[in-house]
Amino acid sequence: MADYDFKLANDTASSDSIDEVISALEDDDAFIFRYREQRIEEISRHLKEVKKNASEGEYGYVHTVESESELMQMTSKLNRVVIHFFLETFRRCSVMDDKLRELAAKHMTTKFLRISVDKCPFLVQKLNIKILPCVLSYVNAIERDRIIGFQQLGNQPDNFPLYTLEERLKKYDVIPSISETNYKNATRGDVNGLRSDSHHYRDEPDSDLDL
Repeated sequence: MADYDFKLANDTASSDSIDEVISALEDDDAFIFRYREQRIEEISRHLKEVKKNASEGEYGYVHTVESESELMQMTSKLNRVVIHFFLETFRRCSVMDDKLRELAAKHMTTKFLRISVDKCPFLVQKLNIKILPCVLSYVNAIERDRIIGFQQLGNQPDNFPLYTLEERLKKYDVIPSISETNYKNATRGDVNGLRSDSHHYRDEPDSDLDL
């Protein structure tokens, strides 16, 4: 197998440079074979986890947590967790709940939780939560992302497209970028998964939802 300069494929590389590296890799049969086998194994593990979680009935929905201790315990023991801090009286929190329910039904290896800020005053203060809705994402008990309000998810003041939330969670590996479509592509030797994600998100609060 030829030696390739993978230093090109970083955040500062031009898209043309990255495309040149990918084009070279696509012409290397040995690389494609190894990549294909690796992807099939990775996706197979993912689908087995999906099947296990579906059979146990603990995934596929948004679970309402009733206490801080329960929330901390679940966050510490689960691999991927999305937590929505909400108030029932905030309409935007209801909108966020609806979006998260849709994602929970699609992504069976991520646990989706929600807790009212009234029931977790210690965590609200410790995590410096001042604006709702607030969605925190954890991978292996480490915070990977924080979504505050809707401004990070589009320009609509009272709603946002589901795909913007889904893509953001994928960006931080809170929901894996793996599906049955990926499996079919991998079995065909498709290496498009190497392409980098060029999306960038702004962190701007919705000031009208201060607690």
